[in-house]
Amino acid sequence: MCGCYIIPGNWLKSFDEPVKLVTDSVSWDWPWIQEIFYLEGTWPENVDGKPEVLVQSQEFDVAVEKAFAGGLRRHHSLNDAKSNRIARLATWNGTQ
Repeated sequence: MCGCYIIPGNWLKSFDEPVKLVTDSVSWDWPWIQEIFYLEGTWPENVDGKPEVLVQSQEFDVAVEKAFAGGLRRHHSLNDAKSNRIARLATWNGTQ
């Protein structure tokens, strides 16, 4: 046993700029994020306390489906995040 552990928020704190977390399901994802930082004083100061909720549209859904067709696995957290990022970049108009 290495005695290694991850302190929640250190990775997010390492960014030298404000961080905005993004979700496609605030009712499912956000409670888990809040649970990670449940101890007082563990929420990273550079992380916005309110998530950006992805605006889903037909164009967004098509981009997500293309990402999964390209080999990403559904319901795998990292692959879901990648597919959402791909779709957001494909549909972002500079104001969202």
